[in-house]
Amino acid sequence: MLQSSVYSEDTVNFKQSIAAAKDTDLQGVMNVAENVRTYLDKIIESQMFGISHLYQLIQFTKTSIFDGAIIIQPHPNGPDV
Repeated sequence: MLQSSVYSEDTVNFKQSIAAAKDTDLQGVMNVAENVRTYLDKIIESQMFGISHLYQLIQFTKTSIFDGAIIIQPHPNGPDV
């Protein structure tokens, strides 16, 4: 059966590292675990960065109607909150 999933290069490397690690090679398994943890930390940091900027954009673009004109009201503490 043909596999239809496409994995990133990092994922392929992790899978190959795990497959190559022996159950008795504690240091090898620890190295793979550390590499996966480092990779996940980068992904989570990128996600948090994106969520933070999306929240700031939402706060910045909240609008109100004043005499028929739309006024953009920035967050009271500024966009860097």
